[in-house]
Amino acid sequence: MKLRSSKQNESVVVTGGLVQIGSVGKEASAAGGVSAQTLVDSSAAEGGRESGLSRRGFLKILGSAPVVGAVGCSDSTKQKAYPNVFGQNDQVPGVSLWYSSTCTECSAGCGITVRTREGRAVKVEGNRENPLNRGGLCALGQSSLQALYDPDRIRQPLVKSVDATGKEVFQPISWGSALKALRSAVEFAKGETLLISGEQSGAIQSLTKDFVATLGGERVVYDPLQAVEVARASELVYGEYGIPRYSFENADVVLNFGADFLETFSSPVEYARGWADGRRKKTPTVVIHVEPRLSLTGANADKWLSAKPGTESHIALYLLKYLVEKGRGTNLADDVLKGIRALAKGSSMEQVARTTGVSEANLLVVAERLSEAKSTLVLSGGAVGRGEDGVQLATLVALLNLVLGNVGKTVDISKMRKPESNLSALSSGVDGLRDGKFKLLLVANGTNPAFALPAEYGFSYAVRDARVKQLKALSEGPASAGDPPFMVSFSSVLDETAKLADMILPSHHSLEDWGDLEVVSGARSLVQPVMRPVFDTRSFGEVLLGIARDAKLSLSTAGGAETYAAYVKNRWRKFYEARNEGAHGENGESELSSAGGFEMWWRSCLERGGEFSNFNQNTRVKVSVAQSALSGVTLPEVKTAKKGQLILYPYFSVKSFDGRAANRPWLQEM
Repeated sequence: MKLRSSKQNESVVVTGGLVQIGSVGKEASAAGGVSAQTLVDSSAAEGGRESGLSRRGFLKILGSAPVVGAVGCSDSTKQKAYPNVFGQNDQVPGVSLWYSSTCTECSAGCGITVRTREGRAVKVEGNRENPLNRGGLCALGQSSLQALYDPDRIRQPLVKSVDATGKEVFQPISWGSALKALRSAVEFAKGETLLISGEQSGAIQSLTKDFVATLGGERVVYDPLQAVEVARASELVYGEYGIPRYSFENADVVLNFGADFLETFSSPVEYARGWADGRRKKTPTVVIHVEPRLSLTGANADKWLSAKPGTESHIALYLLKYLVEKGRGTNLADDVLKGIRALAKGSSMEQVARTTGVSEANLLVVAERLSEAKSTLVLSGGAVGRGEDGVQLATLVALLNLVLGNVGKTVDISKMRKPESNLSALSSGVDGLRDGKFKLLLVANGTNPAFALPAEYGFSYAVRDARVKQLKALSEGPASAGDPPFMVSFSSVLDETAKLADMILPSHHSLEDWGDLEVVSGARSLVQPVMRPVFDTRSFGEVLLGIARDAKLSLSTAGGAETYAAYVKNRWRKFYEARNEGAHGENGESELSSAGGFEMWWRSCLERGGEFSNFNQNTRVKVSVAQSALSGVTLPEVKTAKKGQLILYPYFSVKSFDGRAANRPWLQEM
């Protein structure tokens, strides 16, 4: 630090508490960084020396040095940096802006509100307007921000190549080149295309189906979290495929076979609130949980019964027999009741106690609770419901609900979730890959079959074999280095399946994308971008529309939409027009039209996060019990571990679900 003295050719240099005097040039002031008034008085009155430093002046410098140092290191102009939000008229620096959207971390379809600051999402909360979660949000939904800003996200399109050492590596590629290669692959494969996706709903489901159908290819859905066994059992017993909606708050006694409804089953936020409401009643809801593992739901139950793995259906069958003998089920048709009696005839309490490891006293307590309660609920799911006898257990559970009169009360089959996940279809698709049936494999974001499928399915080997066969076929023809890719992944992270791909086109996060969902009838929710994309990614729907347009594919659902946002809006315009029909006022004018037309209605839906006015409308559904539900149930062979053996019991957790959220710090701290 340099301080100018009264003489033009002198300066005082303060360094580490030492003071030096020396000659300086005209640049001293600029070089020193500080321009100050003279702090050294060299007059003869104070020192008697004409060109020196007096003792008093020296002490002044020592006392002033810290102050001057502090002043010299400070910036008199306060500054604050903001992200560039130019062009975003709805963003005001320093002011929070909330957007309504829908969480897509799982298939529950919870509504969310997202707080943004300066064009960046900073907080996610539940949307009170959505009737499914009513303002609640699970830990996975809260952690969606960490998926949005995940440093491991793929930031741009990648193409697989071979480096100088012969190792396969991914190299960046422009979107123009990537889309050109994808269009070439689509035109080359045409009907010999296989598309694998996770559970889809709404616009993206409609567009994906239309795209694959127009090509003449096959579409397979796989999501290991879906309780498809419950859906199949519902088709057998109730006559309609789907997972019922359960009302925990209206039940006095709940018997649960393994469904972890507080963590991962179907709609955990909705069911956790229902369970909490039931516990606040004058007579709290009693929950009896049957599962080998003490899960979060089991730990919160009033009674936990640890049955041997795979024996739960024995308990359900015994309870069915007990209830029928006590006179329950008289509301059923005679042939159905007769079939239930014949089905449960051979069950006995002693035999069930020996098989399951649950004491006779506990079995009797459960049976009496169900028989005496005014309102009950029975359900199954989780790892218990995914075993070899999963469909049989779910069938017995559905029959229990029929006998107890729960259908239409605590079991709503008018608002079923209809999962498309199909493991057998995926297995057939893998066989087709191995046999050279497909020339193009598309894997949408949200599914990871290479990780989720057992090794015996050989997904990774099938992909490699199919690629080798295609390259061999191309090498025999006029193919060149510009041959179309065989496998294209739309994953946003480099997971096990994406690593197998020839090209990766990373998709937007749901907080950057448009979309809609209707996982339950009457709850139609919207997904809208709350900020600009963090990385150089694209919407999966946008890519499909662009490829269809470039390849001159006529999509029946596109309606002339040039962008995916327009595609979604066109769908909602059709919903609006369907609602508008018949909704007329006294003067014959449409009530919806007089309220501002489609644009006003569309804006209100964006503000609320969707359209939920029809959610509470009850629909009568006729139950039709299939004969196979009564005659096709056979108890599984009980498998016990021998000495030195262990029984593997895989389960999902809210901390990572099926592994999709395993790298999020917030969840790792739970």
